[in-house]
Amino acid sequence: MIKYRGRVSELLIIVIAGIVATFDSWRRRPLSLVPWCRLLQVFRLILYTFSMDRRLTGANDSMFRIVHKLVARGMPLLVFMAFAAHAQTAQFVGSTKCKRCHEQVFDRWSKTRMANIVLDPAKHPDVIIPDLTKPDPLVKFTRKDIAFVYGSKWKQRYFTKVGDDFFPLGAQWDVTHKVWRSYMVQPGTDWWVPFYPADNMKRPTGPTCDGCHSVNYDIRTKEVTEWNVGCEKCHGPGGEHVDRPSPSNIVNPARLDFVHASDVCIQCHSQGRPLKNPIEGKYFDWPVGFVVGQNLSDYWPWRTTLSASSRSLISPTAQLIRTGCKATTSCKARCTPTASPASVAMTSMAPRTTRTC
Repeated sequence: MIKYRGRVSELLIIVIAGIVATFDSWRRRPLSLVPWCRLLQVFRLILYTFSMDRRLTGANDSMFRIVHKLVARGMPLLVFMAFAAHAQTAQFVGSTKCKRCHEQVFDRWSKTRMANIVLDPAKHPDVIIPDLTKPDPLVKFTRKDIAFVYGSKWKQRYFTKVGDDFFPLGAQWDVTHKVWRSYMVQPGTDWWVPFYPADNMKRPTGPTCDGCHSVNYDIRTKEVTEWNVGCEKCHGPGGEHVDRPSPSNIVNPARLDFVHASDVCIQCHSQGRPLKNPIEGKYFDWPVGFVVGQNLSDYWPWRTTLSASSRSLISPTAQLIRTGCKATTSCKARCTPTASPASVAMTSMAPRTTRTC
């Protein structure tokens, strides 16, 4: 009886330790397979404990075989089914669903440029800054050709829609100097240029732009949960969190380690290319499949050097990468919002990280 109690105590210790490790993994990486793998390890340890001395439990050989089959064969399937159910419930739902509980944060975010960088002129008639009725040799399109407008502070670009794809039009408005300028990505600037014809109408924005200017862009259907940088771009799919609000089923970048926290920004504010390219015959300029909380390096090996023509466009996050801090485990520099959780105005990291790393 004493030995039996000792075996039960060992099982309880294993189960408690496993549950603690599993929930810790869920808290840190709610969309990862790691928590489920740890749970599977718990069941394997239980099986091992049973097999060490099954006679002490009073179980006969036939009973042990049943337990063995349940744990060794059934539990992995159960764990897989549980993860599949979790992944299915982790749906993207759009930022408006967040407003119910986070109204003040939502209102601040909705006024930022990140929430309004891509706009439909049919829904926002005043978004087009220049007067398109005034002729200009660079402007070979009319208002009715514009499906989306991009930007409003430094430049404004225009996109038309053909079928289910968007394409950049050939002129952009220089907001600062109030003049039209030609727009087409030139050779020697972006790495993907050689893989697409030198014609804007043969360069769909889905592979080159839309993954970062939307939430949950589907490369097959070319549909999004929402355009612009919505809540779920930085917090992951919120369907389960909307149904059952809990810190354990949503990603909070402030609680991630400094590498995964920085990845939230670096997924779009960096130069790189997916590990697997082309994808379905097209070259993508954003980390296809990445969701915050995962390892960005599994999807997106970013570059630390840029061409001379691109250096003026280096973001604060890219500057963080160039310092080498992103790859240094002892460095605690990270990208952080400056004014509020939804301000999405990143701190200029480079000068500070250069001194501290």
